Amino acid sequence: MEQAICILAAVREELSGILRQMAVSGKRKIGRADLWSGSWQGRPLLLVRTGVGHRRASLALSEVLRSHQPGLIVSIGYAGGADPALRVGDLLLAETILEPPGGEWSAGDGKSPPARFDIDAALAARFAAVTPPEGVTLHRGALLTVGEVVTGPENKRALGARYGACALDMETAALARLARDSGLPFISLRAISDAADDALMDVSPFLEKDGEVSKLKAGWYVLTHPTAIGTLRSLQVVARQATARMTDFLAGAVREL
Repeated sequence: MEQAICILAAVREELSGILRQMAVSGKRKIGRADLWSGSWQGRPLLLVRTGVGHRRASLALSEVLRSHQPGLIVSIGYAGGADPALRVGDLLLAETILEPPGGEWSAGDGKSPPARFDIDAALAARFAAVTPPEGVTLHRGALLTVGEVVTGPENKRALGARYGACALDMETAALARLARDSGLPFISLRAISDAADDALMDVSPFLEKDGEVSKLKAGWYVLTHPTAIGTLRSLQVVARQATARMTDFLAGAVREL
């Protein structure tokens, strides 16, 4: 039997493009995460919404690996730019995953080396050979996983310079570590949702302690911060575009595997 591809993302919006296209044969909860099984682009697929943050990502993939043996693990989602060369809507195919000492974005002074997970060069080359959507630039480089949302342009650029990273996320290093320890091939594709020079809205007030997005907290935030409505709408537009581009590229990559 052909082994499934396991694709994981933090929130449902990042998976929505794949969900609309895949043939779903089942859905169930695995802890706090959601798991859809089925097929996509002619391949068996396990699609997982993990929740936000490295702990939720690690717990979700651990649950998957208890009952399944995927042939490939793919981490996808949005990322903040740390290198000014990356524009909103661009895609980053990670060649290296980095994690600062202690896992926190503010930890260390650059003297202690980060944890490092290198992507198999042959696998990365197969993904890099896929033509990106029209008008989208595909970058290859390092992705830095941090422990909290980094909102300020100065901090994003400083982290990029300190660690030689193109972009920032909050889950990938945890998934890369589990994949390595399980002897499974791993790759990560990220869509840039905010550029290095963009100030990012702090979404931490919307998150529960376990990494779940709280609709109640989000609604209350809008009620108490009415000027944020325009920003949230702009973020939704960017997110939809990023999801579409990421889905198109990944569909081409899965077809070629």
